[in-house]
Amino acid sequence: MTTLTVVMLTLAVAMVTLAVSASAQRPPRTDIGALITGAGYPLEEHYVTTADGYKLLMQRIPRKGAKAVYLQHGLVDSAATWLVNEPNESLGFILYDAGYDVWFGNARGNGQSWEGPPGCDPSEACFWAFSWDQMASLDMPAMVAYVRATTGSGKIGYIGHSQGTMMAFAGLEPGDAASIAVVAALAPVARVYHVDLGPFKLVADLPTKWVYEILGHGEFNLDPATVSKLLPAVCEVEKSLCNEIVCLVAGCDSANLNKTRFDVLFEYFPSPTSVQDIIHFKQGVNTETFQAYDYGSVSANVAHYNRTTPPLYNLAAFAGKVGLFSGGRDKLADPTDVAWLKSQLPLDAVVMDKIYPNLGHADFVWGLNAHTLVYPDVLALLKAADWE
Repeated sequence: MTTLTVVMLTLAVAMVTLAVSASAQRPPRTDIGALITGAGYPLEEHYVTTADGYKLLMQRIPRKGAKAVYLQHGLVDSAATWLVNEPNESLGFILYDAGYDVWFGNARGNGQSWEGPPGCDPSEACFWAFSWDQMASLDMPAMVAYVRATTGSGKIGYIGHSQGTMMAFAGLEPGDAASIAVVAALAPVARVYHVDLGPFKLVADLPTKWVYEILGHGEFNLDPATVSKLLPAVCEVEKSLCNEIVCLVAGCDSANLNKTRFDVLFEYFPSPTSVQDIIHFKQGVNTETFQAYDYGSVSANVAHYNRTTPPLYNLAAFAGKVGLFSGGRDKLADPTDVAWLKSQLPLDAVVMDKIYPNLGHADFVWGLNAHTLVYPDVLALLKAADWE
C-alpha cells in the first residue's frame, strides 16, 4: 500500500469520525468579515430571513450606487471561498476593485447562517431537514430580494460556484429574469451522473439507509479546525500530499493550489451542511436527472410533492442569461454533465461558454491562475449584461 493510499484512508476515517461526532451546539465559524477588513476593505454584515424562518448572514463590501453582484458558494463551503486568496487573486476583492457593490451569501446551516425557525436550533434534527432544494427555493430568493431592496437595484448580477450554480438552475423562475441580469456559473452543476470524486462515489455506492444510520439525520460536519491540525502533520511526512488531500475532497488541479494559503483556507473550509444535502447529491450521482430530493417512499413523496416521485427541474424553463465557466479536469462538474446541462437550457440562455482544459472544480475559487485565466471572462460577462 502506497504512502498516498495510507494517508488518504487515514484522513477519510478521521473525516467520517468528525462528521459523526461533531456537536451542532457550537458558535458560528471563524469571522469571515475579518478577511475583508484585514485586507483593508469596508465591511457590512446583514441578516436575511427566509420564508421558512432561517436567518442567513450576508457579508458586503459596499460600494453604494454601484451595480450589485451577489456571490453564492458551493457545497460544504462559505462566503470565505471568494476571499481566501490574496486580494488581487480573490474574486470578491477583484469585483469591488472593478467598481461593483459586492454581496456574499451563506446558505442555511453553513456555520455562518446558524439560526433556524423558532424551536429548530442547530441541536435539533428539524434544523437540518433541508438540501439544496431549500437553498434554491428559499435561501437564494430571499437574498436576491434583500440585495435588491437594500440597494434599490432593478437587477443584480449573480455568481455561483458548484452548488451555488445548482441553486440558480433550480431556483430561477420566469419572473426572476427581471431581478437578475446575468448568472456567472463557475464549475456549473446540475446533473452529477458522471462525478469522479472518491468521496461522492463512496457515498453513492452505499444504501441511503446506511448513510443515515452512520451519519444521522442532522449535521454533516468536517471540522476545519481538526483538518487544519491534521494537514500539517501529513505535510511533514510528504509535502506533495498536501495538495492531493485537498483535491481528494474538492476536486482540483493540485499544482494550481497555493499551499501558503492553506492556513487561511482551513479556518473556513469545510463548512457544515445537512446530511440530507449530502444524500441529495448521492441521489444525483445515482440518476441521470436533475431532480428534487427523493424522500424515499411513495407516501413521503406524495406528502411533499403530491406525486409519487420527486419532480424534475425543468432546465428548459430557466429564466435569464447565463455564462458557463467549466474545467476540463473537473471531477464534480464533469465535462459530460456540463455539456448535458448546456443542451437542456434554452438556446438563447447561454451567452458565454468558456472551457478551461486544465482546471478542476476548486480551481475556480482557489486556483493560483483563476484571477488571470477566469475572472477577466467573468468581468466581461458582467460588463456585457443588460443591467439597470
